[in-house]
Amino acid sequence: MSRLASGGRIDRTRHLSFRFNGAAYQGYAGDTLASALLANDVAVIARSVTYGRPRGIFSAGVEEPNALVQVGSETMLRATQVELVEGIEAFGLNGRGRLTLDFPSPAHGGGQGGGSPASPSPSGGGQGGGFYDKIYAHCEVLVIGGGRAGITAALDAAQTGDRVILVDEQAELGGRLLSAGWNDWLAASIATLESAPDVRLLTRASAFGHYEQNLVLIAQRLNNGGRLWQVRAKRVVLATGAHERPLIFANNDRPGIMLAGAARTYVNRYGVVPGKRAVIFTNNDSTDVVAADLRRAGITIEAIVDVRKGDAIIDTLTETFPSPARGGGQGGGSLTGVIIAALTGDAPRREVECDLLCVSGGFNPTVHLFSQAQGRLRYDEGLACFVPDVAPPNVEVVGAAAGDLGGRGQGTIMPYWVVPSDGQDWATHFVDLERDVTVADVRRALGTGMQSVEHVKRFTTIGTGSDQGKTAGINETAIIAAQLGQPVGSVGVSTFRPPYVPISFGLMAGRNRGDLFDPIRVTAIHPWHVAHGAVFENVGQWKRPWYFPREGEDLDSALLRECRAARDNVAVMDVSTLGKIEIQGPDALEFLNRIYTNAFDSLMIGSCRYGLMCKTDGMVFDDGVVMHLDTDRWLATTTT
Repeated sequence: MSRLASGGRIDRTRHLSFRFNGAAYQGYAGDTLASALLANDVAVIARSVTYGRPRGIFSAGVEEPNALVQVGSETMLRATQVELVEGIEAFGLNGRGRLTLDFPSPAHGGGQGGGSPASPSPSGGGQGGGFYDKIYAHCEVLVIGGGRAGITAALDAAQTGDRVILVDEQAELGGRLLSAGWNDWLAASIATLESAPDVRLLTRASAFGHYEQNLVLIAQRLNNGGRLWQVRAKRVVLATGAHERPLIFANNDRPGIMLAGAARTYVNRYGVVPGKRAVIFTNNDSTDVVAADLRRAGITIEAIVDVRKGDAIIDTLTETFPSPARGGGQGGGSLTGVIIAALTGDAPRREVECDLLCVSGGFNPTVHLFSQAQGRLRYDEGLACFVPDVAPPNVEVVGAAAGDLGGRGQGTIMPYWVVPSDGQDWATHFVDLERDVTVADVRRALGTGMQSVEHVKRFTTIGTGSDQGKTAGINETAIIAAQLGQPVGSVGVSTFRPPYVPISFGLMAGRNRGDLFDPIRVTAIHPWHVAHGAVFENVGQWKRPWYFPREGEDLDSALLRECRAARDNVAVMDVSTLGKIEIQGPDALEFLNRIYTNAFDSLMIGSCRYGLMCKTDGMVFDDGVVMHLDTDRWLATTTT
């Protein structure tokens, strides 16, 4: 076990049993599946989608590109976001549709190698278990992100008496503070928010879509299902933080390589030692506190490689064995060391043994929702990232999401993206770990004449995986800029589209899944319809007569007879099943103008007009006839 004797936010009094790829393990309440696997020395989670290369845990949050698992019928889950519960069983999602050999498991560690049993089919289970529901809510202030900036914004809004909803994707509020020792301030702030009368706190809730007029869709994870929140807010505060990005070098996908901030999170929040001997590779100051925390946890820092000092990691070392995995005909297990060389000059290379490599190439503000709301970005040369520039109406960005990276400790940064290839073909310099896309793929796309970041994205599939390129997108932009000889800011970024996180069909369907019970409703003259041989159709819950066949008639002949009767004489239709809604008051006209696509200003008293309603996505929602009965008095019919 690689668990510290004390520390972290886990509950060491509650032991939990779980299974991964068929093997049994132990963890604690408060663990994620990822932290529990690291604590049990499980280094390889799955194999990559295209080349079958072994992959381990790379991050500690929603940006995870490697550790995708299936739990029950739910697939494409991130082990970094799956909370550990008693008896949970998960399988790593391996790449499919390629010729490869299984990676042998080392004899000393069950579950260490990539030779795990094949994961269950993602399509298995169909309906799956669980309860899914939908909730509609309104508020004056919606704060997205429960870190320091988000909590502060919620506290400020709560003092005004506004209705406030604070949303965070983690199991508890705090964000980065959960790994930074701000326990007293965090506990006091949360207690204040919980006691405020008009504040609602949503945890395990990911805001995944930001639409017109501040409609925000939120997916909340439940123990056995989920809840879809549709929130309309007068003002939205985006406190979505920032994602750390990696540096790119040869064989930068090995198990044992992770983001520096993630290593700190596993040590401080989960009490997990992700490695015994670490090397840190960086271009900014944020790794100073990482190194200090790792040392306090008993991890030996073998080297700190800083490109600002002229050094870089040019390749990694690993136990190798025959495999058709890409990269010189050799596959590899977990990391065993790195090769360090000077970026300039003829200084000798050196090999450093390690089982943990912490990388940090700076931070990217999480601007996905901001961009979905049609906010404009600009490239900040000093921060080496894209930051919000022009915000949409009633949208505010705060904290790291706004480019305030002081809390991340980035300090002075040297924009650096890719370590030069050492006589290789760039085929093992991975840009997008989930999609298995390399620098070679980007260069190939540019070689075909493509220059737009959108075209390169589609040619290479960078950013089209379930992680939406959270750790890859800006590096892609920088590679394109370098190859074209253009500034990074002029290349821009690809469009951020919803959903921000993968959303299940079950969540979108809500309760409308499987066999449902619906009561049968009939009108007052239903017995007459039955007595005259009506064939019924189901319209909502109502039984409505479809046609009245006479002996020997089929549908077509019965309809022709009934249409002739209506044309030559008269026909009566029972429309008592239609909705009948009376609207009264001085704002009734404006109300109707807002919910229907057509206006009613010119409709005279005693007149009727057909009306059509559309949902926010432009799809037809309902239609009916609106009658102007009197001054400030209207009657609208809706469909059954």
